[in-house]
Amino acid sequence: MARAFDAIVLGGGVVGCATAFNLARRGASVAVIEKGSQVGCGMTARSSACLRLHYSIPENAAIARHALRYFQNFREELPAEADGDAGFLQCGHMIVGGGDELGSTMRQTVDKLASNGFDTTMIDAADALELHPHLNVDGVEHIGWEPASGFADPYMTTTSFQRAAQHHGAKFFYGEEADGLLFHDTDCVGVSTRSHGELHAGVVVSCMNIWTPSTLEKWLPDGVLPEGRLPMRLEKHFLLAVRQAGGGG
Repeated sequence: MARAFDAIVLGGGVVGCATAFNLARRGASVAVIEKGSQVGCGMTARSSACLRLHYSIPENAAIARHALRYFQNFREELPAEADGDAGFLQCGHMIVGGGDELGSTMRQTVDKLASNGFDTTMIDAADALELHPHLNVDGVEHIGWEPASGFADPYMTTTSFQRAAQHHGAKFFYGEEADGLLFHDTDCVGVSTRSHGELHAGVVVSCMNIWTPSTLEKWLPDGVLPEGRLPMRLEKHFLLAVRQAGGGG
């Protein structure tokens, strides 16, 4: 007999665990399918964990501000039994730009965010050097500063959401792989798994990060996607994190 849930979450990374928690705390029965032996084995383990406000798209900036407030009050957001801790460190976030178009655009974004009440501002080179004495400001024309931003610990954040989800009854299937979606006519009604057979659900949420396009494009029936491809694009970004050594470090 197939097992039935209100929702199935594909992927046990930070997004999958947070999704499972928010569904479960609203009363949904939730199953999380994770192919690794524990949560956070995939892209979450490679996360920069940066929490910043600097987004030029208003919707993204609004989400970022909500997320930053969430992490600042992380323990209060999760049930006490989950003993939640995101390992959030408020170290600030600095953005630098040259005298080119990109630098000018960066300044415009900071000014726009600040005018809408975001905790971000432009500072001069002297202020930047006081905050970061080892910074090279040669050729730097624009410097933005977010004092309340910082970074979190990906593993602590993910396992906190995992425990919170389990507190509300979410079921985690580790070492399990989904190998297809189940359909009734054109409606998705669950997931086929290698070890547990068919798992039925009214909602299936893909939290597989970079594997979502190639996986879902293979699983969805012909004609569902325009030109057979999901309307999304993967991008790779680089982030440099520095920390001042203390004592004998």
